[in-house]
Amino acid sequence: MEIIRDILKMALNGKTKTKIVYDTKINFRVFNRYAALLLRKQLLTEKRENKQRLYKTTEKGKKVLTQIEEVLKSIEN
Repeated sequence: MEIIRDILKMALNGKTKTKIVYDTKINFRVFNRYAALLLRKQLLTEKRENKQRLYKTTEKGKKVLTQIEEVLKSIEN
């Protein structure tokens, strides 16, 4: 759940795969697995911009991100 949260949070304004991987401290294999899930569930979009592939959190993804953060916060307290 935390990896999903981190990816969705990093992609709020659109980021490259490399930037997300380094900032979330996961490897490319893990990112690819989670990105495939998030794209399939329409929580993340992927588009080409200036020869780069950008990942961006969708509106649905933003709602899920809020819910995940609430759950994690309640677990921590």
